[in-house]
Amino acid sequence: MGKLKKLVVLGALGAIVTAVAKKLQAGGNESPWQSAPEPATPAAPTPPPAVADERPDPLTDPLPEEPQS
Repeated sequence: MGKLKKLVVLGALGAIVTAVAKKLQAGGNESPWQSAPEPATPAAPTPPPAVADERPDPLTDPLPEEPQS
């Protein structure tokens, strides 16, 4: 039983040393929570494709104004 007790004590000591080392390697992070990742910079907008014909697009062109009487 003496060897088993030594093995358990050494395992616990190793776990404690590992936990302390990880905490020290974490740096100056004061909060134990992970911080949110930095948002990615948005990509530059791409120019619209060249128009092949001059027909109005019903989805993007404004409605024609109706004459008022």
